[in-house]
Amino acid sequence: MNKKTRILKLDSQNPEIEGVKEAAEIIRKGQLVIFPTETVYGLGADFANPEAIQRIYQIKKRPQNRPLSVHIACREDAERLIKNPPPIFYALSKAFWPGPLTLIAPISAAPDLQLPLKKH
Repeated sequence: MNKKTRILKLDSQNPEIEGVKEAAEIIRKGQLVIFPTETVYGLGADFANPEAIQRIYQIKKRPQNRPLSVHIACREDAERLIKNPPPIFYALSKAFWPGPLTLIAPISAAPDLQLPLKKH
């Protein structure tokens, strides 16, 4: 595994497409990325890649029974991921997304991942 750190500086208001493509390729390869959120830096990976998710748990020394967040681009992504979204999901996500609201729900690929949709 390549241990070289690569720093990509992206403007969230006007991101350069090449930087976004590079970050996406890193994630597709099963590697991890670090990114800023409103409160802390996040450690991210492809949530459908079990090895990458396991690395996050190991790096963070996080117990397996504590779920990870899944960051999504739009409410429709959440609708595709969540098993049988309850009516309150639609009301809250319509009212508050994008914005600082995290909904917790079981998803099809893994149970009980949190779904924050942040305004970028």
